[in-house]
Amino acid sequence: MSSIVKRYDKLNISRREVQYYAKCSEMTPEVETIMNECIEEVAPLLQPQLCYSLIDRTTIESFFEHATEDSAFRAYMEGCDSAILFTATLGFGFDRLIARYEKLSMAKAQMLQAIGAQQVEELCDRFCAEMKELHPTSKPRYSPGFGGLSLTSQGLIFGLLQVPLKIGVSLNSSYLMSPSKSVSAFIAIR
Repeated sequence: MSSIVKRYDKLNISRREVQYYAKCSEMTPEVETIMNECIEEVAPLLQPQLCYSLIDRTTIESFFEHATEDSAFRAYMEGCDSAILFTATLGFGFDRLIARYEKLSMAKAQMLQAIGAQQVEELCDRFCAEMKELHPTSKPRYSPGFGGLSLTSQGLIFGLLQVPLKIGVSLNSSYLMSPSKSVSAFIAIR
């Protein structure tokens, strides 16, 4: 199966969502200064990209081996003969910057984590909206590790999409992705 790589130049940064992910109850001048400094520093390092492919029912059924019998994933896929499978990432520069600030400033490291969470969600939301235009009957995305679909299914996703070769994201022995600001998901099509 061949996957397609899609790159994005720039994503929108929602300061309100970053504040939410940073668990800041109010936007004090100090928090705003840290957020602005982090946004400015991280902007040139972001490399939002993803790889994806349209998969058929036979391929989808291979994921059922990773799902429990009463899986929400089975319910999610019910009545769907195809799905879009994708993995998205912000790139390694982001992880390196977070690691640097974990030694220098935990406040900035936390803010960078929040910016990363917002940005990877923005990347996934943008891609899903584009796919919704092409496939109006598509459902919201569904990721491994939720609703009965085991995180081990990441291995199958990575094999099908050739993720390490296409966008440089890898899996560790616990099926967690590196760079950390990466997401894999399905978009079921009715």
